[in-house]
Amino acid sequence: MRLALLGDVHFFELRMAPRRLLSKRAMGHANLVLNRRKKFAHERLPALLEHLRAQKPDRLLMSGDVTTSSLEAEFARVRTALATLDDAEHAIQTVLVPGNHDAYTFRSHRTSRMRTLLADVVPPSFPHNEPLGDRWELLALDSAVPNRIFSRGRLGAEQFAATRTVIERKRAGEGLVILCHYPCVVPRGTPSGWSHDLKEAAELRELLQASPAEIVFVHGHVHKPWFIGGPRGLRPGVRILNCGSPCMLGPRYPAGQGYWTMDLPADPTRPLNATHHVPQAGGGFASTEHAATPGRP
Repeated sequence: MRLALLGDVHFFELRMAPRRLLSKRAMGHANLVLNRRKKFAHERLPALLEHLRAQKPDRLLMSGDVTTSSLEAEFARVRTALATLDDAEHAIQTVLVPGNHDAYTFRSHRTSRMRTLLADVVPPSFPHNEPLGDRWELLALDSAVPNRIFSRGRLGAEQFAATRTVIERKRAGEGLVILCHYPCVVPRGTPSGWSHDLKEAAELRELLQASPAEIVFVHGHVHKPWFIGGPRGLRPGVRILNCGSPCMLGPRYPAGQGYWTMDLPADPTRPLNATHHVPQAGGGFASTEHAATPGRP
């Protein structure tokens, strides 16, 4: 089973009706115009998706924040981009979980705008479970809730209880891939705080630590790709993969942070590596296989 893992795309619209700014979008749009738009090169996305399609993954897992302000036009751009992935020879089944920017306003969250406009890739309910081969399972979570000022995530009591049930029934020799926008843990030295984190992160870490299964926790939110094993005292069987942000430019990734692929072994206890596909400034991609770095990237 080959997985492709794609993070925070952050499509945005610079022009919007003034009435749309009578919300949290006013602050977000100011940040977009002055700062964020300069860091994202969405014109590079078609080449990245073409490269991803050539890897012929069985599943594409997307960790959310595909939009910036949860506008209909932004979701339309997501649909257009994903439509380029399937061809006559190979269709890629996609699972997309919401990020905080995809539930940016209370209205967009209340009307389930993301689920309505992207119904073919966003599960109808959460937590979402599906098999990934004989001994692996996918658990997809919705951690996105609107906030007036902050960007704190929350699973909620009902979803967390169902999540607990899934994790606690996993046994030694089985594998579980968890897809969630928010991380449950970040490496030492990575900025984090109450206003930006997942409310149930500590309780989720306790469940992962107690489980005898092989765990891969895939997330986004923090725009820094990494693949680590046993961070901050968690057991080595818990791996954390941060998808990063494919179109975000910076000194370390001048052409964007790219995406990941991962081949799940039939036996979950076998070694598990992930390949990071990074676009290059001169064209093409550098694809590097990584084992989960112990403790921190």
